[in-house]
Amino acid sequence: MAKLGLGATFKLHNGTTLTAFGEVTGVTPPVPKGSAVETTNHGITGGTRTFIPGLIEVSDIVVKGNCNAGDATYLLAIGRIAARASTAFEMSIPGASGGATGAYKYAGTCIPLSMEVGDVTPEGLVPYTFTGKPDGPVTETAI
Repeated sequence: MAKLGLGATFKLHNGTTLTAFGEVTGVTPPVPKGSAVETTNHGITGGTRTFIPGLIEVSDIVVKGNCNAGDATYLLAIGRIAARASTAFEMSIPGASGGATGAYKYAGTCIPLSMEVGDVTPEGLVPYTFTGKPDGPVTETAI
């Protein structure tokens, strides 16, 4: 029997505890991206622009899976979106071929942004895509 998403998991805080999303088929982990701030002035020698490191922005969390309208995953996601509050999350990414070697865990807080639900598939599955924006640092730990 195949593991959905090779065993990737996603948990979102429900106000009391971290609660797992059901039937996760794929995840996109948060990745930091640096920026540069220009510091060039008109008196610079050689006419070359100069820069200093800027702020770090962490990419969106994207979780894909299957659910049904009204099931626990759907209700958790839309409830946290409606709360309009920073919410703790935890995501795990399996290693090569779903194994433990090379596996990582990501944890932090995010602002839940959307829970898009697709059309019912011929197999009776309802695909979803949850998106959250990390609102601070995210820890990445080898597990």
